[in-house]
Amino acid sequence: MLRLMRFLTRIVYLPYRVVRRFAIANVCCFFAAEFSDLETTDLLDGLVFTELTPSILIALRKTYPEKFGSEHLDLLEKGQARGFAFFDGELLASSIWMAQGNIPGEINHDGNHATQLPLYLPNGMAYVFSVFVLPEYRGRRLYASMISQLTKLLSSQGFTRLMLTTEGSNHRALRSIRRMGFQFLGRSMLFGIGGFTIAKYPPQPMSGGIQFGRYVGDQRL
Repeated sequence: MLRLMRFLTRIVYLPYRVVRRFAIANVCCFFAAEFSDLETTDLLDGLVFTELTPSILIALRKTYPEKFGSEHLDLLEKGQARGFAFFDGELLASSIWMAQGNIPGEINHDGNHATQLPLYLPNGMAYVFSVFVLPEYRGRRLYASMISQLTKLLSSQGFTRLMLTTEGSNHRALRSIRRMGFQFLGRSMLFGIGGFTIAKYPPQPMSGGIQFGRYVGDQRL
């Protein structure tokens, strides 16, 4: 039954993926969880969880320019976001970023400028974004392990909840997120071609007091 549901989901999203090739198309799914509701995934042997500093990030950008852009360094230096990584010795295994409060659209998007969607989070809630695991470390639940290490650190700093968004057709990420204990809150959509735009948003504020602005590409009056 689970395989059937996954197959049907892919079929439903097939036209959406086709549209994304020549027009604006975005489905943004919102998830959140109390720290206490998230599963605990142990840190794998040999990996070290490290908070990124500007000097560490500058060094990483030389080796992984496709993963760390100037925007990451800018966010870090301005104190608008914090970055963390798993290191296997001197090798990078994965990384994760978090922010709080008013989350600008530059942080929440799928790579298209028009899909930038700002978020406004209540106190005690952190927002996770820009997560990646290098190919040679995939299949070892590093995403879940990073979430566990991050919540352990943030709980000592007054945070109690975690929020994230993911693109609606990213089935692998959706499975991982739900398995970790995140609850689905709502879905926003943006479709545009030429001067025609359709945008839909869930009722707000969402559960937990989360609010959001408008897509950059939503030019309707």
